[in-house]
Amino acid sequence: MKPEVALLKDQVKTYLIEHKLEMPDKYKMYSLFSGQADQYGISENEFFMDVLRVAYSEIDWDSLVEDPDPRNDKGTHIIFSGQKIYSLKRLGQLLYENPALAKGYFEDMSLIKTHVDTIVSADEALLYAAIYKSEHTFTKRYLKIIYHLNPGLPYKVLGKAYQELSSLLNEAFNDYKVYEQVVNDFAEGTLQIWLTESNPRQANLFAGAKNYATFLMGVYNINPGWPFYIDGIAFSAPKAVFDKALVDRAFCKHVFELAMNDLLFVWFESIGKSDWAVQFTQYLKQETNYTADEWPYAAVGKLIRIVNPKVPVPMLRASVDQISILNIEAGNKMYLPVKVWLENQGLVRANFQLGQFIPGIGIDLHEYTFFDLEGKKEVTFNLEIEPLQLTKDKLYVFDMIIKTEYQSLTIPVQLKVVFPFKIYLSAMAKYGAIGFGILALIRFMIAALQNNNSWLEPTLIVTDLDNALPPNYFAYVGIFVLLLIILMAVWPIIRKIEKL
Repeated sequence: MKPEVALLKDQVKTYLIEHKLEMPDKYKMYSLFSGQADQYGISENEFFMDVLRVAYSEIDWDSLVEDPDPRNDKGTHIIFSGQKIYSLKRLGQLLYENPALAKGYFEDMSLIKTHVDTIVSADEALLYAAIYKSEHTFTKRYLKIIYHLNPGLPYKVLGKAYQELSSLLNEAFNDYKVYEQVVNDFAEGTLQIWLTESNPRQANLFAGAKNYATFLMGVYNINPGWPFYIDGIAFSAPKAVFDKALVDRAFCKHVFELAMNDLLFVWFESIGKSDWAVQFTQYLKQETNYTADEWPYAAVGKLIRIVNPKVPVPMLRASVDQISILNIEAGNKMYLPVKVWLENQGLVRANFQLGQFIPGIGIDLHEYTFFDLEGKKEVTFNLEIEPLQLTKDKLYVFDMIIKTEYQSLTIPVQLKVVFPFKIYLSAMAKYGAIGFGILALIRFMIAALQNNNSWLEPTLIVTDLDNALPPNYFAYVGIFVLLLIILMAVWPIIRKIEKL
């Protein structure tokens, strides 16, 4: 018999015994266990023939009929709650069925000692006194004593009784409220009290600290086919977990916390995937340039691809494959925009750099984190070129490199600066016009001083130089000095405008 079939057979057998189904409806039974059957790859016909039929045949139905109150060896009895009680088993049953009655019964240890002494012996009575003293809360004291009196009593969760742990956990993995209560009972230690008396072998599976990791190890040691709860959702397979983590940012963060606490890996190990933990631990030891806020999503991204190698890693693409500009005219600073985007899902941090340092050439972005769940799927950066810092007619060849942990994207660049003919001609025309305006201004100012609007007539002065000068000679000198001052004042403005 295959291990999966044997495991499911034992669960069905337990269910039949617990519910005393001597004539079970096979279709209802298949409907009840169809989830486990599908997970194990067991068809409906195999379930009927190899699981249900074999489980039913292994049960000794006659032995299941037990005396609810067998006579004790002493032949004694007690009167409690108006009933004759001959055994500790029946006493435990009565206290289990009447919790309100049990509160008064356990106000002190006198009644339990007296009754146990009457039914069994003084030695047994001392044992129960020790159990009473070992707990200081009513709930634990009550549970320890009733399950020691009658280990066959069921365990109640949210008002419903369960005879076997597997039945309880089957219900828990179908109802998250039941699951939460079971986990809480384990943390309180009450679940262990029941198991210690009813099924010591199973109790050993939950030995250790009363934390969630111990609980999960016990659960998946019983049945690794049970699902895994995250945020109240039961996931039947790891792939389903990470499919959701790819599209849900908050859920992804929670998955990271479960991974870092090793809770996910308890589940993975139970299904034979302990190597996933090894690979993930190796990744965590590597150096990273992610920030503290980015790291959880990057780590989960890696785990996603460990679990499912078919999921593509985050890849980047650029708007240009190469840049080649061989006619850059020396002049103002240039900006060449390059767009980079994330092709698929995930988070990845990119470093932007030039293949070599060249004065006058740079980029305005050095790091950026792409993350589709935060809408950061693309960015535009600029290749900055200072033509006046570059040598004219020299070919500059270098690479722009965008590096991530998954790829190195290279964009080849070729640049050449040439003599700025257009700029040169434009400047000549502009400043020629300005010079013409200055000379014209000089002309009209002199004409105004001479009170003569005609063009100046050249006169050759050979002798008597003083008599040749006009009477307002110093005004001419003042105009010339004023024009020099104007030229010196506008030079800084020209430099700023032309970026000289």
